[in-house]
Amino acid sequence: PALASVNLDSGWSISSARGGLSAGSRGRTARLERSRGQADEVRKDRAERFHQHLSQRGRRVADAEEQQRISVMLNRRMAELFPDPRTRCWYSFFQWMDGDSSGKISYLELQDMIRNELRMSSGDVTDDQLQAIWCSMDEDKSGLITGGEFGHFMRKGASIHEADKSEPLKNVLQRSKLEVAAERRAERMRHEGQKMEEANAAKADKQERAATMRATAHQALEQTGEQVRARNCTVADEMRKARDERWHRHLQKKPPPSASAEEQERVSVLLNRRVAQLFPDKGKNKWYCFFQWMDDDSSGKISYAELEDMVRNELRLAPSILTEQQLRAIWHALDEDKSGLITAGEFGHFMRKGEHVHARTDPSRAMVLQQARDSEGMKRREDKVEALRTYREMTSE
Repeated sequence: PALASVNLDSGWSISSARGGLSAGSRGRTARLERSRGQADEVRKDRAERFHQHLSQRGRRVADAEEQQRISVMLNRRMAELFPDPRTRCWYSFFQWMDGDSSGKISYLELQDMIRNELRMSSGDVTDDQLQAIWCSMDEDKSGLITGGEFGHFMRKGASIHEADKSEPLKNVLQRSKLEVAAERRAERMRHEGQKMEEANAAKADKQERAATMRATAHQALEQTGEQVRARNCTVADEMRKARDERWHRHLQKKPPPSASAEEQERVSVLLNRRVAQLFPDKGKNKWYCFFQWMDDDSSGKISYAELEDMVRNELRLAPSILTEQQLRAIWHALDEDKSGLITAGEFGHFMRKGEHVHARTDPSRAMVLQQARDSEGMKRREDKVEALRTYREMTSE
């Protein structure tokens, strides 16, 4: 009973009094002793992990000047990491270092940030200086630095940011809006440029398709034209064959004797007289009017059938006046190229042989009218002279 109240923290050794304790008391005492050993090991491991030995007595602590210099260096590097003054603050820098988001940073985290992220070598900040800065920041000697402790240190070198704060926030916001607007305009222009390129590509594709369609249509049209031309050639051959029969080309195969020059002149005079009756006021080229009258299809050529129809039906020259044999002889004489057709030149050469019948023997109508105007004008002049003489006689009296 006396041993049950023994203070475990006193200088007594539990093992020395173990002989007078019960089995339960001895087990409980052993567990307490084992737990205390484990706790000592955990505290030792934590102290090594958090470098708490740096905060023990005897370690160098950075003075105010050294703290100021290192704080300025860190603030400059922080300005490089956060170039925008609106988002730059020591707390953002602290969160960057706080990899486990515990709200506290260890010496390892600070060392990793300075050596690896900020790329500050031992020439910039030595390990001794870094440990001295750590000891100056770890005010509560906990082996960890809180946000408040780090902020108190960083504010010592925050004076280098005063130049960035010289510009009013209104101007900063205005410049930011302008930059955003410029980026939007550039993005819109890029989008419009892409749309224009797509439209141009679509237009070029459409033009290419249209050109292909036109080429295809042109090729089809040419093929159709060739087919039509071939068909027309066949039809033309058939028509020429029928025309040869219709235009009495057989007359050239068994031609009658050609008319003599006297017979041609006699028939030409006969035709010119009948033409003069049909075209009384057609001028000198009456034979051409006669030729056009015969040329029903306006081809510039006449066939034997057209000449025969004009002679028999229009000019009413009966076979008793101009026989069929004489007409064929005249046709054979006129068809100099033996084409089965008579051109305007061939017909005109024939008709000019008898055109002297159109020579006028009586005064023309124009001449009669001119003589009448001359006589009327002479009579008026005589009347004016008589009236003038009478007026002068009356005035002299």
